[in-house]
Amino acid sequence: MVNDFKSKSGFKKNFITVFTGTTISQVLPVLISPVLTRLYSPQEIGIFTLYNSIALILATLITGRYEYAILLPKEDVEAREVVMLSVINAIIGALFIFVLLLFFGDDLSRLFNIEVNHELIYSLPLLSLSLSCFQVFNLWLNRKGDYPSMSIGKVGQMAIMCLGQLLFSALGSIALIGSKILGQVLSAIFYIKKSITSNGFTYSKGVENKRRVKELLIKYKDWPLYSLPSALLNQFSGNLPVFLLGSYFNLHVLGLYSWSYRIVQTPMNLVTSSTQQVFLQEANRLKHENKSLLPLVLKIYKKLFVVGLPCFGILGIFAPSIFGIVFGAKWEDAGVYTQLLIPGLFLGFMNAPIIPITGVLNKQKERLRYESVLIGFRFLALFLGYYIWKSPIISVALFGLVSFIYHIFFSIFLYKIAKEDSKVVETSIKRNLTLAKEGY
Repeated sequence: MVNDFKSKSGFKKNFITVFTGTTISQVLPVLISPVLTRLYSPQEIGIFTLYNSIALILATLITGRYEYAILLPKEDVEAREVVMLSVINAIIGALFIFVLLLFFGDDLSRLFNIEVNHELIYSLPLLSLSLSCFQVFNLWLNRKGDYPSMSIGKVGQMAIMCLGQLLFSALGSIALIGSKILGQVLSAIFYIKKSITSNGFTYSKGVENKRRVKELLIKYKDWPLYSLPSALLNQFSGNLPVFLLGSYFNLHVLGLYSWSYRIVQTPMNLVTSSTQQVFLQEANRLKHENKSLLPLVLKIYKKLFVVGLPCFGILGIFAPSIFGIVFGAKWEDAGVYTQLLIPGLFLGFMNAPIIPITGVLNKQKERLRYESVLIGFRFLALFLGYYIWKSPIISVALFGLVSFIYHIFFSIFLYKIAKEDSKVVETSIKRNLTLAKEGY
């Protein structure tokens, strides 16, 4: 009972620490957003969103998702080897992307209708690499329970980006993207330094042994085989409007959509990213201790419903008016897009922190099936809105409807796998008790 109390107390403390850092880092761009919308055009915002979305996908690809195995080993020695493996993968991947861009960079710019500052596309390898290293060492700090450093890194990254975007707005999209890169690189360096100086991270010679590298690649192969395709599908699926609205219509429409999504995504991230970080560690702890994850899952669902309902409800009703007043009249249409996305985003907000359970319970294959279906229907929704109605509004409306239906089924799936795990744990406990009695 005492241990359970300590566990709950520790969970709450860790959550508050991560939540505080995440809140500050997310509030900073919100505070300056009314200024940004008056300094930058929807087209410039659209270009920034496009580059950022591409970089996030590339950052996921180049590590092979091996970084998510950092939390799994019981011993730090193996966890360090996984860190090094992930970093090496990221470096090799970033170099490969740079070479590809030398040959096909101009073609990619034309594909997305990027006519202004198209040379920025060559910054993608650096941004992707810094995003990957940030995530790798974020998970190492998570493993070591250094939540204060995790929070400081997030706040620092966002503060540098916001300051640069305000000071150098005359440069347009160059300032938006350059400030993002600078903040990401410096925060990644900070994470690496804290990992080495305060959290026991040292260079692992295991990655110099080809046999050991092969062992690690095989042992955690489910991450690149199933989690990676699932994550890529999820990111492509979520960013389909970013990639297609600019191509189908124009970057102005993309800027309006991306701003509508960003404003809703901010309050979502305030809660979901912090909850997910702590949920992931807590779920792994419960799994190692052969305890059920179902109570934790239900507890988080209930809390997120109570927290999210009023926020999403207000935006769903008053978004166009709010956008017009806060960001300027030219952004009212972004509020209309927000209204169309709200139902799906609300359910996604509730599911997001629970998603890591698919990795903890080795359900990556099942998740991949869900993501495959989702991206197909999302693409169809956007395409039909363009091909039949030639309307960005209808395209976004159909996209939001597909997301809403998907998250209903996906929440049922997450609940089912947690419930199945609970039954397995109960059976195991009963069997152990029976054996203990027989032995006695």
